[in-house]
Amino acid sequence: MTIRVGRTTASRQPVEAADLDGEALRHDPPWRILLAEDSEINRDIIVEILGDVGITVDAAEDGARAVAKAGQATYDLILMDLQMPEMDGLEATRHIRQAGPNRDVPIIALTANAFDQVRQETRQAGMNDFVAKPVEPAMLFAALLRWLPAASTPPQAPTNTETILSQAELARQLDRLSEALRTGDIAASHLYQALRQTIRRAMPAGDLLALDQTMAGYAYDDALRLIERWRSNAASAQPGGAGLKSTEQAQRGKTS
Repeated sequence: MTIRVGRTTASRQPVEAADLDGEALRHDPPWRILLAEDSEINRDIIVEILGDVGITVDAAEDGARAVAKAGQATYDLILMDLQMPEMDGLEATRHIRQAGPNRDVPIIALTANAFDQVRQETRQAGMNDFVAKPVEPAMLFAALLRWLPAASTPPQAPTNTETILSQAELARQLDRLSEALRTGDIAASHLYQALRQTIRRAMPAGDLLALDQTMAGYAYDDALRLIERWRSNAASAQPGGAGLKSTEQAQRGKTS
């Protein structure tokens, strides 16, 4: 049997680093999320994380129950574990995308597996994004902020992330991003979205476009090379740019 998978009409929204405490997710009425996760411990942790920022969570123990719930009620977003009994997350997503009130709702995969094949399978099934397991609150909040309907969110004053992140803090965050890219951790996508506005103010437009494209295609090795080259060039060409050096670059400079 061939199942045709529709594409969600949801669109990604920019995320500021200052929003990663989750407070920007508070909404009236509260966002309603369907969580499909077979581990009771993981369900409890995620429900508590989301409940702390006012999000209502409806939990399902496996993919079959998630499909049933998605056919009976409307949600703002779905968090879908990939490996579950009865029906896995990929098959459940395909069924939800076929028909019903949630066929266009963003679906975010929960997975500890960041291999390229898994990323491709989730996109083909109709999923929109990833959150790495074990779940870190900041990474979960970043993913939700990218996909929850922006039109329903009260307008907020723009945030200047340059005043929020010192150069030293930006260097630390870039080190963290580089490490995630180097190890293939899908958290890299969330970290990049949180830092993008700051990076945009410092990176040449052509390099930023190339970086956006590599990150969109999960080409983490290429993205890492672009970031390392930019940091190295910024350190030598910009006044005060040495503060953007990675820890590894700074150590090499001391020993050369």
